Amino acid sequence: MKCSPDILRTGTPRPSRHNGAPFTRQTFLGVGLALGVLGCKQDMPLPYVGPCADYPNGVYDFGQIGIGTCLSGSTEVKFTDDEDGNPVLVVTNANTYQNFTGGSLVTVPWNQIDLNTPRNRVSDIGAAAVDLPDFAGGLAITGDLAMVTVRLSEGARIRQHWDDVWLVDLSDPYNPVLSERGTDSTATIQVQSDPNDVEIDPISGYAFVSNRTTHSISVLDTDQDEVALIRPWPEAVLSSARWFDTDGSGSRGALDELEILDPSFIVDDNWSMDWIAGTWRVWVEAEGGVRRYNNYGGEEWRTSDVGIEMEFNEILGPDGRVTDPTFTALGNMYYASDDTIRTARSLGDTAGLWQYSPIVTLGPRDGFWDDFRVGGPGALLEDAGLNMFYDGLGSDLTSVSAIGYAWSPDGLAFERDDDPVLEASEDWESGGLFDPAPILDPETGQLTVYYSAFDGAQWRIGRATTWDRFNWNKELEPIFEVDGVDVAAPDISPSVGQWRMTYARRVDGAPWELWEAESPDGRLWNEIGPIAVLDDSVA
Repeated sequence: MKCSPDILRTGTPRPSRHNGAPFTRQTFLGVGLALGVLGCKQDMPLPYVGPCADYPNGVYDFGQIGIGTCLSGSTEVKFTDDEDGNPVLVVTNANTYQNFTGGSLVTVPWNQIDLNTPRNRVSDIGAAAVDLPDFAGGLAITGDLAMVTVRLSEGARIRQHWDDVWLVDLSDPYNPVLSERGTDSTATIQVQSDPNDVEIDPISGYAFVSNRTTHSISVLDTDQDEVALIRPWPEAVLSSARWFDTDGSGSRGALDELEILDPSFIVDDNWSMDWIAGTWRVWVEAEGGVRRYNNYGGEEWRTSDVGIEMEFNEILGPDGRVTDPTFTALGNMYYASDDTIRTARSLGDTAGLWQYSPIVTLGPRDGFWDDFRVGGPGALLEDAGLNMFYDGLGSDLTSVSAIGYAWSPDGLAFERDDDPVLEASEDWESGGLFDPAPILDPETGQLTVYYSAFDGAQWRIGRATTWDRFNWNKELEPIFEVDGVDVAAPDISPSVGQWRMTYARRVDGAPWELWEAESPDGRLWNEIGPIAVLDDSVA
């Protein structure tokens, strides 16, 4: 009889191959008397990879063995010195084939290696090790500190997920231990997705970590007691100046002169000014127009010194007001007013000045589903043109707000789909869909639309995706909700792999507030906190 490939392993240790004993297998045949079923058992030796490994008690398999001082998927080799100046070899192991429970950093006394022998067993030359997670990669050493990049993202659903740099104390290289110089006295510092290489500048003490999936560089300061992530842009330059309209005359701030105060810091004679990566701008509805809030990284938001922008009330009339503003890289601001969608254009470099256009960009259409009102524009600029999503409502008393789609080659003249692309289908959407916020998902390349949903009692935020703008996959549950709290009007900004969302938030009928949240993947969101309390006129 041929045995089944499903074997039963016993606790017999597997002998090493070099002891000369051949492997033996004993086969037993049993008869199941009650069922008349023939079975087979094989007495298999347990996995053995050499004396360098740490073996658990009892029955175990590959993947359950401690890596010890074994070399497995070695990724990087460096040298350091002991206190007497003797060289010590340092090796990182990724555990590529998953034979062990994790990776490691191994140290080997160089004077114990016999250079006349082709192969030296690490178990025979006084090697020591400290355990690390799987996929340990890049290695850099400064003083008695080793930095190791690790590309394992526990629980990640997508490729793009924050990973860590691990710190190892090599003050005694023959007994490496995890350092406590990481974040909050731990051994790790969070960087971005899939850190690969790490290099340390000996002059500045800065460590530069390349993150493969997010195509970014993380900068760490190793000269501090707690190794910390630093921002590679001049935050102080962005936040040092403030404009105050002290006489209340309505004056606006503008750049008059750029002066170099300390030439010793300047290494380049050619300068250009641009919007610096790591900054965000948000425009929100305000009394008399819109108000801008700026963020230069971190959690602090500042009200723009420009003051109220798009003061079109005199032009729009007593019933008109600027609502739902959305800005595009074309320099256009789309907004809702009098149940229509209109366009304003930024006047070049003059901050806060907008040119009003009397032309209605999108309005209600007779005979279509949006014949009563349109609003809540959300624009997405691509190479081929501008995608516009908006919320619309029909004059039928039984209709609820849905989301429509329009396209324009120039951002001015639009062609609209006849039917809505997203409609209410779940109980939590029964009061309608509003405020679409489209983005191209940087991880998947899909078009993703976030939107507000109302069920007659509470506001929540939903999410839908599409590959072709015709076939949509709508989430069955809200993508973001807070118990007993209204959340609505999302605006999404994925930046270098980190997703940020600003949204309106209201508790128990109190005034709406502007809040922000962050996410590693656009699906799991964590609230950061409030940005500002909105004007009483904002509904």
